[in-house]
Amino acid sequence: MINRLSIGRKIALAFTLAVAVFTLGAVITYLANERQLASLSAIGQGQDIMMQLNDIHSDIFQMVSVSRIYLLTGSETYLQQYQKIAQQLEDRLKQLRQQYARRDLQELLSAVAAKVKEVNEENKRFWQVREREGLDSVGQAAHQSLIPKLMDEVEHLIHSYEDQERQSLAQR
Repeated sequence: MINRLSIGRKIALAFTLAVAVFTLGAVITYLANERQLASLSAIGQGQDIMMQLNDIHSDIFQMVSVSRIYLLTGSETYLQQYQKIAQQLEDRLKQLRQQYARRDLQELLSAVAAKVKEVNEENKRFWQVREREGLDSVGQAAHQSLIPKLMDEVEHLIHSYEDQERQSLAQR
């Protein structure tokens, strides 16, 4: 059938086939690029989330450390520093919640916020003991402290999420 076509028609057919092949190649390239960009975006988001979670963990650790210094010294400067760190932590959690709507992250942030609340309550309990009974009684109360357990739980929550995130990123 192609032999019956005139030279002009053969050239037109060849040109049409070439355009179709190039168009198909362009579409495939576009789709591959879109997928790669989506993967890169997900990787960037995952890295950003993990960095922010490390900052949150660091803030919690710093809060506990400053609280202990306050308990030892009774200096209001450390109490103010504690409150500043607590506000910074609250702002970080809020920002991360607003920045990413992922359900798994929202659940993690809710769990971390609950643990932070418990840490704050435990610290306030120690401060009250110190004010009422003095520094010696704080040492006795510290033996029953929930803070090390809470810190371990926060660390476990964050590391579990990070492991899950790394596995997800590795699959991309």
